[in-house]
Amino acid sequence: MLNDIYTIVLNLPYRKDRLESITKEYIKLGFKNSFVLFKSLSVKDITITSLVKEKLKEEISIVNRFTENCLAYNQTMYNMFDFLIDSNIDKVLVLEDDSILDKDINKKLEKVLESVPSDWDIIQLSSYHYDTPEKINDDIYKVKGTWTVTATLYKNTSFKKCRELCNEFRPFDLSLGMIDFVKHGLNIYSPRFNLAVESLSLSDIGENKSQTIPLDILTHSKVVPIEIYKELYK
Repeated sequence: MLNDIYTIVLNLPYRKDRLESITKEYIKLGFKNSFVLFKSLSVKDITITSLVKEKLKEEISIVNRFTENCLAYNQTMYNMFDFLIDSNIDKVLVLEDDSILDKDINKKLEKVLESVPSDWDIIQLSSYHYDTPEKINDDIYKVKGTWTVTATLYKNTSFKKCRELCNEFRPFDLSLGMIDFVKHGLNIYSPRFNLAVESLSLSDIGENKSQTIPLDILTHSKVVPIEIYKELYK
């Protein structure tokens, strides 16, 4: 299945350990086609003006590594969607470089694509929810609010809207650095079980989650994410 899907890995150039890890992961799972490496930007690659900092203080009350990294991640995603819009790619799997993929991801992803409604724009293969998702069938949920971007499948129907939203930074729209696209008319779904997790040893912020915990058990209160962010980045 993944041999037929265009795959991008987002990698910070100085994190060669992560690139080595995801490459080994890919080889271990037997993928024939290599992924495309896309440069992630860091805070030092962007200019954060005093005006932006003041706006962040007003809206989130903290300006720190998290909010600054959100800006860098937003610019990375904008660049990626800008590239995708001019391509002939119908769907793309975007992986963060600290991803660990389910050993049966090929078979499970095929089932996900068979089960997901045809109106899908985005499928999040790794989701931890802060709003109760809507059950569509035994395998698929419709996302209402989620906060992870470890592994995400985008259809070309989403590229222009995603780029537009990445160009309009909104602090409370962010999901660990990424705009919460579900709030802006995109149809986003998740499989009941995550097909990818963050590597505990490589992630700067993540926490290795079990791939066997049902999606609905991972549902959180709406207020949890911002509080978690403040604890992680104060």
